[in-house]
Amino acid sequence: MAKIAYAQMEIVAGQPELNAEKILDFVAQAKNQNVELIIFPEMALSGKFIGDTLRQKTFWKDCDYFGKKIIAASKGITIIFGNLVEVEDKNPSQYLIAYDGKIATQGDTNGLIEMEFNGEDKKYHIAFQIDCAPFRFGEKVQRDKFFSTQTKNLNRPLIYLNCVGIQNRGKTIYTFDGASTVYNSKGEIVQRAESFSES
Repeated sequence: MAKIAYAQMEIVAGQPELNAEKILDFVAQAKNQNVELIIFPEMALSGKFIGDTLRQKTFWKDCDYFGKKIIAASKGITIIFGNLVEVEDKNPSQYLIAYDGKIATQGDTNGLIEMEFNGEDKKYHIAFQIDCAPFRFGEKVQRDKFFSTQTKNLNRPLIYLNCVGIQNRGKTIYTFDGASTVYNSKGEIVQRAESFSES
């Protein structure tokens, strides 16, 4: 059976260097535990609410630079992470699947992503959604209903991954609850990360 991990990490908005350091530490731990696939949240390097920082070319360069460091760390492990990527006429929030030190796949983070994953023993079919969504009352229940239906329709397990922490948007402060969840192909919850806690 494939060993898959997810990192419900606290993202520091606007600090790709700090976030990359944490991601690389998670990757190193995963390798030591013989994990074959590790997944990180949407915008794991940049954070979601970054205001005018988004207009700074140096910030985009930093996201690209540290993104390449994470890609380089994918030798011997598959890494899925979210980053800001300049893509003409497309959503800059992209997911990247890296393996063997290079990008295998890249795409828009909106919606579910289905993938085939070559485990040590066989090929696995999974779905995932990486998110960077602030806490809202009642959201968890609605999310469970949606993903439960999706997993049954797809007939494959699904991993929903969110981040934790606090980010601000001017005068408004948002908290991110995580509540990352693994669903089996029957739509049942088999694991849920503790809310508001890095894991």
